[in-house]
Amino acid sequence: MDPQWLDSLPRGAPVWGEVCRRQPEAWFALDDDEAGWPAVCRDHLLHTDPARGVSAPAVLAELPARLAALHRPEGGSP
Repeated sequence: MDPQWLDSLPRGAPVWGEVCRRQPEAWFALDDDEAGWPAVCRDHLLHTDPARGVSAPAVLAELPARLAALHRPEGGSP
């Protein structure tokens, strides 16, 4: 795969490609840039703070639920 082409894509595009290829039962992604994420991925995206990352209070509050959802029998995102 051409690295320049990959760099030109919104970050959500290659993530969605991997999800389609691997077909996990449950998944979520962390990203500090919401731009360009496919609509089908939005429920699986945990938007982090660009400066504080996962240490932002809103992200810290949501992260345990997202991790727990990975281990629910039915899988999926909250």
